[in-house]
Amino acid sequence: RLYLGGLAFSWFSLWHGNGRSATMLGAFVYAFSGYSLTLAMKHLMFGVPIVFFPLMLLGVDKLIRDNRKGLLILSAAFAAMSNIYFFYAQLIFTAIYCAYRLFSVRKQYGAKQYAKVATMLLLSGINAFLLAGVILLPVLSLLMSENRVGQGYSYTLTYGLKYYFEYIAGFTNLQQADVDMTTGYSVIVLIALIILFMKKGKNKYLKLGVAAFLAFSCLPYFAYVMNGFSYVTNRWVWAFACLMGYVVVKVYPELFSLSFKDKQSIACAAAIICIVS
Repeated sequence: RLYLGGLAFSWFSLWHGNGRSATMLGAFVYAFSGYSLTLAMKHLMFGVPIVFFPLMLLGVDKLIRDNRKGLLILSAAFAAMSNIYFFYAQLIFTAIYCAYRLFSVRKQYGAKQYAKVATMLLLSGINAFLLAGVILLPVLSLLMSENRVGQGYSYTLTYGLKYYFEYIAGFTNLQQADVDMTTGYSVIVLIALIILFMKKGKNKYLKLGVAAFLAFSCLPYFAYVMNGFSYVTNRWVWAFACLMGYVVVKVYPELFSLSFKDKQSIACAAAIICIVS
């Protein structure tokens, strides 16, 4: 599953015109994150979203640009049949990606074409649901009868201070913070993030996505929502790993044109983070 997830990520990245070397590096970051090496190794079902999530994103892109909806329908249907729990989270993140992609092409299409694309996205989702319905509906029925669903779980506005220190410390290793917050990215991710925010006027939507994910990972309510309103757990971090892998892909060309001042800034920022960790 990790291998297939790396291939799916590579397909997504290459389709967007990124280089092969950058794509391979990003695929390794994605496929071998802390989530993959801990949670997905303990429970095989946790590896399901690693495979299907990049395919669903690519399916959105193919539909918007090429009017080809087959990949989106099939990947969403198989994701739903494979594991309804993770499909729920994939659906939310894919919907966010849909909104971003539709926003980014709003000036390229006329109102009629824009409405057509948006309608095709909605119909593709319905088709995927119908394809998976023979398995999905009985599982949903069983899931809604579980005692954990809708039991009024209480949560705090923020985590304890220990969680945030463990989160920072575990960003580039396999140390797990509370409530399954396992990032464990390669150290190249830390360097890529520093470069990403150093370069002004570039990749603004990627910066916004990173900022949003960092904020989400600090709020118990987001973990509660992504877990189907059952209890607080951060089993959605495979999506964060996908974003981190793509950050590495986009920043990779910058690694070979850094000035001495840039290298000093990276070294200082990395040192501060290491001290805090």
